[in-house]
Amino acid sequence: MHAISVVADDGSWRASPVHVAVTPGQRRLGVKTGAGTVMLRTSSVHGRGLSRGLRVIAIDETGTVMGVRALAPGRFALVRGATWLLEQSLAEDQPRIGTTLSIYPHQRDRKTPALCDPDRQPERCL
Repeated sequence: MHAISVVADDGSWRASPVHVAVTPGQRRLGVKTGAGTVMLRTSSVHGRGLSRGLRVIAIDETGTVMGVRALAPGRFALVRGATWLLEQSLAEDQPRIGTTLSIYPHQRDRKTPALCDPDRQPERCL
């Protein structure tokens, strides 16, 4: 998985490193890998196989936080309109709904791919 940093534009929140799950295997494992915070390009996640709950942060196509939910083991979360979901521990800080987030390469990983559409969000691309 590639590592990125996700930062609130107003400086109120930061998650780093965030591991981007790209392949089906990485997406299936999500936070069960012990990777910490994981970002998935999806609008739904499941808690099958989890030993404890996690937090799901829904982000729309503009990078705005549109919802924050707790996901219990064995449950399912669907956030209509979400483009990305961040999975993280319930113990971690969470961004406020309505906060705009930006994505940057994690300093240790120079091979992080762009996570935006350059035609729609050129200013937000890596």
